[in-house]
Amino acid sequence: MIGFNFYFDWEITLMVMLQSWFAHYVPIFSIITHLGGELLVILLIVLLYFGYDKKLGKSIAIMLSMCFIFNSMIKNVFIRRRPYFDHSSIKCFEEASPFNHAKDLLAQGYSFPSAHATMSFIVFGAIGLNTKKRVISVLAVIGIILVGLSRVVLGVHYPTDVLVGWFLGFILIVGSYFASKIENIKLVYLVLLVIALLGLLFCNSSDYYVGLGLLIGFMAGFIFEEKYVNFENTEKPLKIILRIIGAVIVFGVTYVIFKIIVPSSSEIYLINLSKLICFALGLFLTFGVYPLTFRS
Repeated sequence: MIGFNFYFDWEITLMVMLQSWFAHYVPIFSIITHLGGELLVILLIVLLYFGYDKKLGKSIAIMLSMCFIFNSMIKNVFIRRRPYFDHSSIKCFEEASPFNHAKDLLAQGYSFPSAHATMSFIVFGAIGLNTKKRVISVLAVIGIILVGLSRVVLGVHYPTDVLVGWFLGFILIVGSYFASKIENIKLVYLVLLVIALLGLLFCNSSDYYVGLGLLIGFMAGFIFEEKYVNFENTEKPLKIILRIIGAVIVFGVTYVIFKIIVPSSSEIYLINLSKLICFALGLFLTFGVYPLTFRS
């Protein structure tokens, strides 16, 4: 079996214990874990960008893109197998891809670190830090903990995967803070893109190509929008709702049409390339071209 198996004994003991404790709540954790999913995260960015705080939406979008990329780079270096691959005492409660065997390492992805943990830390952490309401900050912390816990309870990540995922999220938030002090945002984007492209040399997991598609789509969209529209957030409820609905429709239609016109393939590199193009094009149209309709 390809990949590596490294762990601390306490991780297995803890996972078995948690799976025993929360066995009856697996359906709930299955729902919670999707809070770190890519499509739900994009929806959240749409809500922030078009309906609440454009600047915060941009910041989270770039952080999440780099989350996918850095996470995948690390995964492709350590190539750690998921816990249920090597420990019969640990059950996998997360539904495997319908097109791949649950123990197909390349199809199901590597374990270390947890991308869901990183994404939830970035999203909830950024929201918690940018609010003055204590209850939202508390809920943000709870959200981070629950998503991380769900990955362990579902048997798809070791506790150290989650801990390192959270640490990577912390690093990205700190990095975003310092990057925001640089006036030349295009230079920041260029540096991030160059770093991201290094993954083409050794990454073969789909998450990397999704992340690269996200980064290219978001950056191109933000640059285009700032040059030709540069809209401001509105406090008018109807306008906010219409903007959000329009954005969801644009991305959703682009995503569906792309899936229909691009033929399915068993070649992993073609699948990865199609994901990259799909997300890059969909996000550019949503965050760059679609705001042209805002101009009177």
